Amino acid sequence: MRRPRRGPGPARGFTLIELLVGSAVVLVILTGAAAVLLAASSQHRRALEKANLERASMLLIGQMQAELRQVGLGVPKGSSSSGDRFPASIFVANPGEIAFIADLARPNSSFNGVSQLSDDQAILGVGLSASGVAILNELNGTCAVDVLSPHCLTNQTSALFAAGPDCTANQGAPTCPWGLRKYQLQEWLIMANGAGNWLERRLPMTGNVFGSFASRYYLAVPAGRPLGFFSNLPNRGFVSTPDRVFYRLNAGTVERQQCWESISEAPTVGSLSGPLGTPCTTEGTGWEPRARGVSTLAFEYRDGADTVIPAPVAAADLRRIRRVVITLSLQRAVGTATVTADAVTSATVRL
Repeated sequence: MRRPRRGPGPARGFTLIELLVGSAVVLVILTGAAAVLLAASSQHRRALEKANLERASMLLIGQMQAELRQVGLGVPKGSSSSGDRFPASIFVANPGEIAFIADLARPNSSFNGVSQLSDDQAILGVGLSASGVAILNELNGTCAVDVLSPHCLTNQTSALFAAGPDCTANQGAPTCPWGLRKYQLQEWLIMANGAGNWLERRLPMTGNVFGSFASRYYLAVPAGRPLGFFSNLPNRGFVSTPDRVFYRLNAGTVERQQCWESISEAPTVGSLSGPLGTPCTTEGTGWEPRARGVSTLAFEYRDGADTVIPAPVAAADLRRIRRVVITLSLQRAVGTATVTADAVTSATVRL
C-alpha cells in the first residue's frame, strides 16, 4: 500500500553561522578588490606624474640646449673702441649656475636683432645721416653686399614672407624689421666693423628707431660712430643686440633671467655677471621660474679635447669651454611615493 505523498514543507533558510561566513568571504573579496583598485589608481597617478615630469624636464633642458648652442651669437671677436674685448661668451660657469651672452629674441620680439651691414653710407654718400646704420636682415630678398651699387634696400620683397615690400607700405607690418620689434626704442646695439672691432650705441628714447632717405630705411643712432669706422672693409660687419642670460637652481626651482641693458665697451667677467642675485638692474625679465620640484641642476664644462674643466671655471679658463653637459632631475611626491624624472643633454657652444 502506497504512502501518501507529503505536500511541500516550509523553505529552509540560512543559519546565522552561514550568514557570518558568507559576509566574511564577501568582505575579503571586496577588500582585495579595493586594494587592487587603489594600487592601480596609485600606479596610474605615479605614471601620469612621471610623464608630466619627463615632459617638463625635456622642455626645460631642450630650451637650455638650444640657447647654449647660440652662445656667442652677435658677440664681436675684436676689441671695442676703448680697446677692450669680451672676456668670454660664457662668463659664469659654476656647478649649479651658468651665465652667457648671445643675441636671442626678446620676450616680445619675433626674431633676434642680428643684421648684416648693407653698406657704408658715409663712403657711398647716399644721403643717410652720419649716425645712421643701413642693415640687411633675414627679411630682405637677395642683395649683393660686396659691391657699392646697387645698395641693399629695406623695401625689397621679403625672403621669409610670401610677398610685399617690408617697410615701404607699412613700417609697422610684420614683414618690416621694426614691425617685428627686432629693434625698439632705447635698444642697446653693438656695431661691429669688418675687422671685428666694435662699439656700443643706443637707439633714440622717443620717436622712431629708423630714418629714411628716398626708399631706403636705416637704423637712426643718435650718437654717431668714429669717422671711418666702417671704411676699413666696406659692406662688412654686423649690428646685434646681445643679451645676458642666467640660469640657476634656487630652493628647488630652476630660474632664468634675460638682461638687455648696456654691456659697456669695457666688459669684464665681473661687470657682465654682476651680483647673481640681481644681474639686471634696469632692463630685463627678472628671475622667472622654469621648473619646480628640481632636485638636481648640474653643469659640466668640457674643452676642445672633451676634457672636463673643473667648476667653478676660473676666469682665465672660460674661453676654453667648448661643450656644456646639463643634468636635470625633477622629483614630486605622489602619496607616500616619490616620482623622479631625469634628463641629460649637452650642447656644443660657438666661442
